[in-house]
Amino acid sequence: ERGTGVRRTLATSSGGSDPRFLAWTRNGYGALVSASGALSFLPGFDGAFEFTSVPLEPGANLLLARARDPRSGFESPESDPVSVEVPATLFPDLSVLATEIGSYPAVPLVGQAAALRVRVRNLGSVPAHNVGAHVILWNPDGDIGLDTRLTLAELPGGQSTQLSLAWTPPAAGNYALDLRVDEEQAITEGREDNNTASATVPVVTTSGLVASVDSDRPAYPARTDALVSVGILNGSAAIEGTARLRVVDAQGTEVALVDQRSVSLPYGQQFAYTARWNTGSTYAGAYAFDLQLVDGAGAPAGYASHAFTIQPDVHVAARLQAAAASVMLGASASFHGRIDNLGVNAPQSGLTARLAILPEGGSSPVSESQPESLPLLLPSASWERDFVWPGAAPAGRYRAELRVMQAGSSLAVGGAPFEVLGPATTVEGTVVAVPNHVMQGSSFEARITVTNRGALPLVAYPLVVDVLSGSQATVVASQSLAVDLAPGQAFADVLTFASTALAPGPYALALRGGSPAAILARSFLRVHGPIAPPSIDAPPDGSTVDTPHPLLVVNNAVSAEGATLTYEFQIYPDATLQLPLPGATGVPESPLRTSWRVATRLPEDGVYYWRARAGDGFSQSAWSSLAWFRVDAENRPPAAPVPDTPAAGSRVSTRQPSLVVHNAVDLDYDALTYDYRLA
Repeated sequence: ERGTGVRRTLATSSGGSDPRFLAWTRNGYGALVSASGALSFLPGFDGAFEFTSVPLEPGANLLLARARDPRSGFESPESDPVSVEVPATLFPDLSVLATEIGSYPAVPLVGQAAALRVRVRNLGSVPAHNVGAHVILWNPDGDIGLDTRLTLAELPGGQSTQLSLAWTPPAAGNYALDLRVDEEQAITEGREDNNTASATVPVVTTSGLVASVDSDRPAYPARTDALVSVGILNGSAAIEGTARLRVVDAQGTEVALVDQRSVSLPYGQQFAYTARWNTGSTYAGAYAFDLQLVDGAGAPAGYASHAFTIQPDVHVAARLQAAAASVMLGASASFHGRIDNLGVNAPQSGLTARLAILPEGGSSPVSESQPESLPLLLPSASWERDFVWPGAAPAGRYRAELRVMQAGSSLAVGGAPFEVLGPATTVEGTVVAVPNHVMQGSSFEARITVTNRGALPLVAYPLVVDVLSGSQATVVASQSLAVDLAPGQAFADVLTFASTALAPGPYALALRGGSPAAILARSFLRVHGPIAPPSIDAPPDGSTVDTPHPLLVVNNAVSAEGATLTYEFQIYPDATLQLPLPGATGVPESPLRTSWRVATRLPEDGVYYWRARAGDGFSQSAWSSLAWFRVDAENRPPAAPVPDTPAAGSRVSTRQPSLVVHNAVDLDYDALTYDYRLA
């Protein structure tokens, strides 16, 4: 009782059953009903509370309490947990299965009266009341075709009931049938995760096998995988047969067998699978994936087809080769041409080929042959032909092109350079680069001489000095002038070039004369770039070596033009580098690092300073950083310490005096310990 603390029992269980709690009264008494049905009241206690809006769930429930001060907002730790088990067997358990919803007949025809059948089960041991069932049928286009809600007044435990709805399919296709029970969760159940189910209801136009074929794309390049999807629905009696998937062309001729398998389908069952086929080198064009179904007796039982295309692999190459690098003015220039169909699946028809002659650097032909039709060019096939440009003129440099056309479009072009030479020259010349090795950024001279060996004077005779780079003789710098030369007269001049814009590497100087210009003379020029110095690798700066002949190693220097480098090593016993020891020059470079072993035997415990640099025979890099090392090949004994206090012959006033010595000297710089002896 409140206020007195007296405990009294007002109700007890009977027959081993527990009393059932109902609610708290306003004045703090708990109302209970015993197993026999007697109503009793028990006194409450301070701190009792209840939450009627939070029902316990079937299964384990964990209860925790926490106190909170509303003024300060402070909260207490959580109480010890209390676990309350609510047996799931005390509740109904509504259940629906996808295998128990569908249509009758299982595969209805369009316009045929049918019934949608769904079964609802109560797997629990207690009845469920006012059970809501929601049936939704989705049309193949995604719209709702049927939406019905039903209520079962009572479904006893362990029982089931079947609901049936009349339905006439309006069109062929796959319908989706959904069944949802107790959507509002108004019924407390032992499980809530088995209240929905879905199934597919196929509808066909005619009874029998219904087949479908589809692919992952409408068109495929050569040598590409195609993914084919096959579906088979049995809308008649059970059947056992064979499904044969093949590729056929536009005339229905079989090109390839993709898949063949046995099929066994009861009435109303569906079977789906995928197959993969690579287009390979199958010719481009229109095709179809063709599915044929036959029964056990070999009679046709179903058919489906899906059209697709194979895209053409168009790759035509043209090559042209000049019979000679140059021809004389007025002679015939001959060429050999070849055209290849490099595509794997597209025979090429309607091709034409012609020879075009263009001035070097020009875009308008000075001569063009009549187009010649090519025969049908199958994949991997070639066509070859000789071409001639008669009466090649005027003198100069040209590019011959073999042009391949199809329906007015260019498919391929092959080219060959050649030159038409004029009359034999009557001018001789020389050109020399001075110096012919120059550091980038410095200037050099092109010293030229020209002599007229002909019998006629030359007026305003054009001269050009070109600086040429690479195997293609690209002009990277040029100067020109014009001179008058009488018969037998010679001319000399000096042209100055800057090398600032020239990349390190080899070049050629070409002296050209006349129009069109002809090469009179050539000479060599090399532009050198800076050499990045090597860096110290071993022994590291400030280290100790255990040999009087250490190996000195540097990380290789870098030449801007990739020139072959050699190395010079210097070694000194003094930091001012005034007393050189025998070093080395011309040490050939090794991959990544270059080394040299000191030939002179270095005295023990000495400190030595060394450096290195690289050169290409024309210039040298800066010296590497200076590094030093110590030679410690032998561990020599330290010098004797020198007594300090007490002095020799002195008197001390204690029987335990401190004995002090000047530290010994160890040339190996090892840590020393000391022994003291009294005699």
